[in-house]
Amino acid sequence: MLDIVRNLVSSIFGKILLAVMVLSFALWGVGDILTSGNSQLAAKVGKEKITLDEFYNEFQNTVKNYNQISQSNLSLKEAYNIQLHSVLLNDLIYSKMINNYAKNNEIFLSDQSLKIIITNLPQFKNDDGRFSEVKYKNYILNNFPNEQLFLNQVENTIYQGMLFENFNLNSFLNESLVDTLYNYEGEKRSISYFLLDDNDVSINISDELISEYYNENSENYIVNEKTIVDYIEINLENYKNLDIVNESQIINYYQDNIDQYSIEETRDIEFVRFDNEIDAQNFYNLYSSNDDEKILEFIKKKEININKINEFNGDSFPESLKESIFNLTLLEVSPPLKYEELGYYIFKINSVNNAQTAEIDEVKDEIKNYLASEDAYLEFDETINIADEMLINDYSFEDISESLQNININKSINLEDLLTKFDNENNVKFKDKPTGYISDIIMNQNKAFIFTIKEREKAYIPDLEQVLSKVTNDYESNEIYLKQNSIADKILIELQFKDFDNFQNYSKKKNFDLKTNENIGRDNIELTNNTVINIFELNADNVFKVELENGRVGIGYLNNIIKPKDYISDNFYQSVKNNIQTNYNNSIQSIIGNEIINNTSYEIYSQNIDKLFM
Repeated sequence: MLDIVRNLVSSIFGKILLAVMVLSFALWGVGDILTSGNSQLAAKVGKEKITLDEFYNEFQNTVKNYNQISQSNLSLKEAYNIQLHSVLLNDLIYSKMINNYAKNNEIFLSDQSLKIIITNLPQFKNDDGRFSEVKYKNYILNNFPNEQLFLNQVENTIYQGMLFENFNLNSFLNESLVDTLYNYEGEKRSISYFLLDDNDVSINISDELISEYYNENSENYIVNEKTIVDYIEINLENYKNLDIVNESQIINYYQDNIDQYSIEETRDIEFVRFDNEIDAQNFYNLYSSNDDEKILEFIKKKEININKINEFNGDSFPESLKESIFNLTLLEVSPPLKYEELGYYIFKINSVNNAQTAEIDEVKDEIKNYLASEDAYLEFDETINIADEMLINDYSFEDISESLQNININKSINLEDLLTKFDNENNVKFKDKPTGYISDIIMNQNKAFIFTIKEREKAYIPDLEQVLSKVTNDYESNEIYLKQNSIADKILIELQFKDFDNFQNYSKKKNFDLKTNENIGRDNIELTNNTVINIFELNADNVFKVELENGRVGIGYLNNIIKPKDYISDNFYQSVKNNIQTNYNNSIQSIIGNEIINNTSYEIYSQNIDKLFM
C-alpha cells in the first residue's frame, strides 16, 4: 500500500475511521452480500437503484471532504484501498431505503412538485426573485455529471423530510405539556431544619453484637475480582520546560490576548417579581422610601420573595432589561420593569463590581505556563505517535516502556483505579480482556495511557478479623442511625400541627443548630431521595423527617413553596422545552429508521465498483 495510506491507517484518526466502517457493517449487514450483476449499477435497494455514476460522483465528494477534515491528500484509488467507499455505500443505501420505503407506502413525489421545489430554491434565483435557468444549469455543470443525479439527491432529501420531519414534535408540541413539566421541574422549596447530634445517642457494643452484624451483612464486605495491570502514562507536564519561555514572548502574548485578562463590570443585585403593575408600583414606592417596617409588612402580606444574584453581568436577560439595570446607581431601585410574559420586576443595586484588567505581573506565571505547554505539546504528540506505531507493529509492553522518553511507568495497579483516570463510559469493555492484553492508546485531556493485564485475583469475602475496623464502624453508624430515626419519629409527633414559631422555639430549647435552605430543588444531592420526595409532597407549614446522604438525621419545617414564576427562569423554560422535543424526536426517528432498515432488501455489485478503480 502507498506510504500515505500506511501513514493514515497507522494514525489514531485512521483507526477511528476503520472502527466506524466496521461498526457500520455490523449495523447495516453489508458484509459479504456482494454480487456482480447489472453492469451499470453500484447497488440495488428494493426497487431503487444506485448507478455507478451516482456512486462515483458522491465518492469524489466524500474523498474531498475527508481530505479537508483529516488534512490528507488521498487520491480516489488510495481512498478506495482503505475502504472509504464502504462508508459511502452505507449512506447511499440508507438514503435509497428511505425512498423505497416511502414509495412502498404510497408516498410519491410528482415531477411537477419537484419542479416547484427546485424553482423556489434561493440559489437559482436572480436579483428580481425569478428562477434563473442559467444559474441552475451552471450549478449542475459544476457539481454533477448530469442533471438526473442532482434530481435524485433532491428527491432523497425530500423523502427524508416527509418521513421524519412530519413526526417532529416541534410542529405540534402542546405548550401545556411544557408548562406542566416546567412547573414541576422548576418548583423550589424553602425549608428550615435541625440535625440530631450523634453524641447524644448511646449504643451497646460487644464482640458478639459485631460478629452478629457481620454475619448478617457479610456480602457488603466482598472483595471484588481484581485485575492487576502495569501501565504507561504519557503526561504533557513531563515535557514542559518553563525556562525556554522568555520575557519578550510573555509580553507579546499578553498584548495580543488582552481580552482574556479583562473582567467586565458586574453587579450584585436583588429583585422582586409581581404579577401586576399596581402591586409592583406600590412596592417600588415603599422600597424607595426605605421604610423597613412597611416594606416587611408589604412583603408578608403579599407573600413576596426577594431574590439575589451576585456578580450579575446581564447574560440571559434581554438587552433592554440589562441596559436598565446597568443604568442604575449604587443602592438605586428601579421602577417596575416588564419582562416578556413573566411579569413586572423591581431591581436594586447592592454593589457595583467595576471592570478591571489584570496587570501583566499578575498573569505572568499563567502565560509562561501556557507557552511552555504549547512547546511541550509537540514532543508529547511525537511520543504518542511513536507509541502508536509500536502498538501497530506488535511491540511488547516492555519494549514500548523502554523506548519512550519522559514517561511514567506504574506497576501492579488495580485496573479499577486506573479506569478512574480515563473518564470513559466504555471502560467496562476492558474488564473481560485476557491476561497479557495490551491496550491501545487511551487519551484523557493532556495524558495518554497504555496498560497491560498481568493477572486476575478472584472475588472473596474476607474473614471478620480482616475487616474488623470497618465492620465496627458500620455497626456503630447503623445503630446511631436506627436510634436517631426512632428519636426523630417521636419529635415529629410532638411538633405535628405546630407553627414555625413552635418549631423554632423547640430547636432553641434543645440547643439544636437551626439551618435554612431557601432553594431546595428536586435534583438536590445533599438530602436523600426519599426526603426530597417527601418535601415535594407536603404543603407549606408542615414538619418532616430529614435524612442526609451522609447518614445524619433531623427534623425539618417546610416554610414556603416557590413557583417558577417567582424567579426569572426563561432559559430554564426553554431547556425543558428543548429536552422534550429532543427526546421525542430521537425516539421517533430511531423507530422509523429501524422499521425502514428491517423491511428493505438490497444488493451490492462489488465487481462493478472494483472496476472503477482498476
